[in-house]
Amino acid sequence: MSCYLESIKYTDQFLEKLNSQLVAQNEPYSVIYFSDHGLAHYEDSNGLSLHPNNLYKQDYEIPFIMFSSDSQKVEKIKTPQSAFNFVYGFADWMGIKEKHLQGVDFFHPEKQEIKVFDWNNVVNVKELADDPAKLPETVQ
Repeated sequence: MSCYLESIKYTDQFLEKLNSQLVAQNEPYSVIYFSDHGLAHYEDSNGLSLHPNNLYKQDYEIPFIMFSSDSQKVEKIKTPQSAFNFVYGFADWMGIKEKHLQGVDFFHPEKQEIKVFDWNNVVNVKELADDPAKLPETVQ
């Protein structure tokens, strides 16, 4: 578990360093960073561990970070967004105009029912069980 927690710290440091280097170039830039899945807890002989899963809401709650040279403010969008809609946001971000990619505002979504693919079926994320964050015993 500690290596996963360390990876979060290193990702933050990487993104901070990347942004600093891009700013120093004095050229326009835009960056999107996201993860492909969350992790679930399980107990094994080594204690609390994490692994990819499809059973819990938190397995689908991933970071999505966007920053650019022309950003004027920090904005946290609290409305959940379905990864099924990512292609709309990516096309918008890239400036791609195509009639089949219109109608979904990925970056300012309206409240919606979130569906996820659980490796077998498309299900409503609200139907999945919770797996809340747990601190390692050495941290508590």
